[in-house]
Amino acid sequence: MKLPTYQLFSAILLAFMFITGVNAELSDSDKSAAKDIAAKLPGIEVENILPSSIPGLYQVIAAPQVLYISRDAKLLFYGDIINRETGKNLTTPIRDKARLTVINETDESSMIVFTPKKETKHTITVFTDIDCGYCKKLHSEMSSYTDLGIKVRYLAYPRAGLNSPSYKKAVNVWCAKDRNKAITVAKLNQNVTSDKCDDPVKKHMLLGKKLGVNGTPNLILDDGRMIPGYVPAPKLLDILNKK
Repeated sequence: MKLPTYQLFSAILLAFMFITGVNAELSDSDKSAAKDIAAKLPGIEVENILPSSIPGLYQVIAAPQVLYISRDAKLLFYGDIINRETGKNLTTPIRDKARLTVINETDESSMIVFTPKKETKHTITVFTDIDCGYCKKLHSEMSSYTDLGIKVRYLAYPRAGLNSPSYKKAVNVWCAKDRNKAITVAKLNQNVTSDKCDDPVKKHMLLGKKLGVNGTPNLILDDGRMIPGYVPAPKLLDILNKK
């Protein structure tokens, strides 16, 4: 029986045990292939195209997405590659790295940052909503995070959308002269007013959508892993230390 193309392609993928990571040096053939494939992917912002361990199959990094594609760009696979012997997801660390690339391209000056008084051991980036209950809980425990050496960087993500009350609160916070004080006041359900400014709230929201954020708080760890929801400081430190 002849398998449909997509089933055959999936079967080939599962038959091999892993996909390789980044190759520092590409052969002329692979460089040519990467150029040809990129030209056949209109509308996709391709950051890198690398050969995999499967002959004729390439790994496409379109941060934060990871795709797999055939040399002629006719067969496209989107999903996770699992090592069937170990059960390890081999796509996840690649996707995490791609996600971290996107975060690192974001100017920290557009964030609200709470820095440990002593040594910074880890940095997390948090998509937050002024009116989100668990966002308020996380913020109320800020000293617990910073005391453990965790630097917390906020990006705005008002879940109710543009021009909602939450959005307007975020704009007022990000336009305040003292953002750190303003966000603390706002998360205590107190009113914050400020002059208009070139605020980054809309850009933060678009960034969140690009990364697949669909709730708050949403934590991006310093290795690119994404954790949805509130995590107590001690537990978060354990997670951060287990890379």
